[in-house]
Amino acid sequence: VVFPVCIPDQGTFDWLDMWLAQNPDYTELSDRALLNWCEKSGVSRQRGYGWKSCNDKPDMSTGIPQIDDFGVRKIINTIAAAHKRNFVVMEVKGNLLAPERKELLSRFSSSSFQKVAQVMMGEPKADFKKKVLELLLKEKQEKSDGEFKVKKAEEVRKRLADTKEKELALEQRKKERAARKAEREAKKAAAEAQKAEGGEAQPPGRVVVDEEMKAEDEDEEEEVVAPAAADDEKPPTVELTAEEKTQAFRKFQSSDLSPVALAFSFGAFILPEKVEGFDEVQYEWSPVAKCTEYLKDWKQNLKMITRVE
Repeated sequence: VVFPVCIPDQGTFDWLDMWLAQNPDYTELSDRALLNWCEKSGVSRQRGYGWKSCNDKPDMSTGIPQIDDFGVRKIINTIAAAHKRNFVVMEVKGNLLAPERKELLSRFSSSSFQKVAQVMMGEPKADFKKKVLELLLKEKQEKSDGEFKVKKAEEVRKRLADTKEKELALEQRKKERAARKAEREAKKAAAEAQKAEGGEAQPPGRVVVDEEMKAEDEDEEEEVVAPAAADDEKPPTVELTAEEKTQAFRKFQSSDLSPVALAFSFGAFILPEKVEGFDEVQYEWSPVAKCTEYLKDWKQNLKMITRVE
């Protein structure tokens, strides 16, 4: 059973996703995993699944008491240790606090599980940085594609509206032509009747009327509204800026910890030790000395900007 230990908002869940892809035989135990299970099961959630109060301990907000009051989570945590399988326990805050680590470790017997603390702090490895840049580029491309789609949809809407306007104008002109044609036909019929009765010659205006009718008939045949042309333009391909390429971690819509949870707990954050009950403490990104200094500096900087509760 692996316990990831990471600084909040510094690659926590990106590291986990990358690690799980490389270790598919591990089962994730976390509130995130429970929320994903709810989504895949078709459980509805207030405000949808795109919103989270935080990443580590998000509000379930499903309207199902056993899920929202974390009764299901307690059951999962209780029965997990009875299953002979590998687990990764993703508790961002809990894995940084010695008392909470003690409680988490107590769920898994030493006779059945090897307990490993996996520490990721400081400068990430090259493969992690590469993966982050790929994810950043994918996010940027998806955002650009979405904006492009909206823009093209608006252009199509405007073209259709323009075509509709032209069709209405053409229909109005046809009605006006029909009215004029009916008027000329009536005049023609009257002239024909007058000619039949009196035997008079065709009046001079008769030729003009016939020519106008012929011309309008030709115009009516030629005047059509061309359909809107299809747009085959492809979405533009985006690239990361020089500044974006220097990012080691992605920023998410929600923070790993809520501001209150972070303010109340970060002062007690401490690196894990084997004496706590771990069989191994592995440092993946930096050695223990650098991680200790990194955590100390991070806590000191956070004290400067965090409101005292």
